[in-house]
Amino acid sequence: MKVSILGAGNVGKALAQKFFKQKIPVSFGVRNPDNQKYDSLKSFYGDLVSFRKVHELNADSDFIFLAVPWHSITGVLRELKYKKGQIICDCTNPLTSDLKGLHHSDGLSGGEKVASLLPGANVIKAFNHTGAGNIENPRYEDGTTLMLVAGDNLMSKQKTLSLISKLGFQGVDIGDLSEAKHLENLALFWIHMAYNTSVGPNHSLALLKENITI
Repeated sequence: MKVSILGAGNVGKALAQKFFKQKIPVSFGVRNPDNQKYDSLKSFYGDLVSFRKVHELNADSDFIFLAVPWHSITGVLRELKYKKGQIICDCTNPLTSDLKGLHHSDGLSGGEKVASLLPGANVIKAFNHTGAGNIENPRYEDGTTLMLVAGDNLMSKQKTLSLISKLGFQGVDIGDLSEAKHLENLALFWIHMAYNTSVGPNHSLALLKENITI
């Protein structure tokens, strides 16, 4: 498996850690690949990690994860090389600068806006509605972090859900990409709970289902 991650912030690095543990190589697409802040990752993970400019990434990755700030989406995706049908997982949220709202005034989710910038790609919304700490370690004593998925292509969603399970999450398909707005609102709620209440960031969302027997 080959994986590319656009952005090497908290979410991008948390995703990479999951792949490194399974010896899956990761290519980061960043603005300055020679930045010294990446030296520790290069030194520790060796051949498992590489840093390139976005336009230098190979277009043959099995998954491309989009984990850059929302304000840089348009510029980053303009540089991205990809193939028709390629799975691109949008982990971003169209947050306002005060982290208290979302740019949904036009009726479109951020996931749909990303898809409009990547014609022919299979855009999946996931990994956007929980903290980086939960991405790196989804297991809690009382359960497993819930990872919801939205997308228009069923096969791409199935592949993403299989990967989500492999990475240790409980994956659930919530429908088409138009439903990504719910995941973005859920991200806003997670941020509120993490930083505006006594709950704090060390919490996760889980799905409880009643087993009904007849």
